[in-house]
Amino acid sequence: MSTLKVGAIRGVSASSDAITVASDGTCTANVTNNLSNRNLIINGDMKINQRSGTYNRPSGDEYTVDRFMTKTGSSFNFDTLTTQATDAPSGFTNSLKITPQSTQTPTGSDNGTIRYIIEGQDCDALAHGTSDAKKVTLSFYAKSASSNNNQVYTVQLTKRRNSDGTKYYLTQTFTVTSSWQRFTMSFVADTTNDIKNDNTEGIAIYWHLASGPDDIVSAQATWLANNGFRAATGQSNFMDNTSNEFYLTGVQLEVDNTGSGKATDFEHRSFGQEFALCQRYYQQFDDSANPGSYIWGIAYGGGGNSAGLVIYYQNVMRAIPTASGENLNNLNFNDGTAAYTAANNTFGFGGSEYGIRVSSSSLGSMTGKAIQVYSNSTTNTKIKLEAEL
Repeated sequence: MSTLKVGAIRGVSASSDAITVASDGTCTANVTNNLSNRNLIINGDMKINQRSGTYNRPSGDEYTVDRFMTKTGSSFNFDTLTTQATDAPSGFTNSLKITPQSTQTPTGSDNGTIRYIIEGQDCDALAHGTSDAKKVTLSFYAKSASSNNNQVYTVQLTKRRNSDGTKYYLTQTFTVTSSWQRFTMSFVADTTNDIKNDNTEGIAIYWHLASGPDDIVSAQATWLANNGFRAATGQSNFMDNTSNEFYLTGVQLEVDNTGSGKATDFEHRSFGQEFALCQRYYQQFDDSANPGSYIWGIAYGGGGNSAGLVIYYQNVMRAIPTASGENLNNLNFNDGTAAYTAANNTFGFGGSEYGIRVSSSSLGSMTGKAIQVYSNSTTNTKIKLEAEL
């Protein structure tokens, strides 16, 4: 038996090695196929959209498709229409689409961004703050309309240090065209400053589409302490034309174990897997599947005129969620002899990471009763639970 001894293997026309072999016999491969569990982004292909299909957002911050938020800074209203679109590159079916509803020129520290946040405890593989710190590679697909062809936007990557919460950031620019492109950005390792290791913000990604002059500085290639928004020199103003469009999909953030700065193929997870991952941060219960006769569950009668409906989550949530409801006056609390309803403003919520109690003290006599709760109207009733970062 013969042995072939090599230090590396490289393709005929390649500029870098496909496989490198260490003196101890171990090897490192530059693999671009679909390895599992490497994408730190949830819903990067924009398939999951629990909240709605279209968002008319005149001011403030709002989640769009699951896990992705439109976010502003200072007094600037990122006056946009956002939606889940079916325009997508080959291999994808959905994208996040944003269009301006009015023209605006950002001033001062005005900012209009798309934001994604990763829990700190999901960033351990980067090993930041140690001598083994790894680079990270961000890849995504984006395109524009013809009206904003060749506009320049900024990606800002921030991380939060574990000891005191100080934020550090890096930036790179990219130029969109009216055709789908895949962008790949490599960000350097940081052997000095670690990353939060709990269920709060660890890494955040911002796509800057508009930014005021006070927050536009030279692109930052090494980690720098700063808690604010930072766009890079050359940043365009997405809000300069109501015909402008921005599409985003195929978002992937992965640890660069080889140091090559290359992105692997996008990791496609099943719809069920992606949906379950999204439910850690947001869950919505509604009667749209069977309006007018939807069975919500069994409630228990408290003292006097109070009753509580307990809903167990489909997946454990990141933290105790903020709960809200729509059209809760459509809920019938039926004890077998009579049905009771209550006004929307009489309902309260209480829960944990595992379940929520929806209760009212303005019903009929409920003491000691088991009560069936169902919808009595075709108007959609919703209970929304949010545990976003």
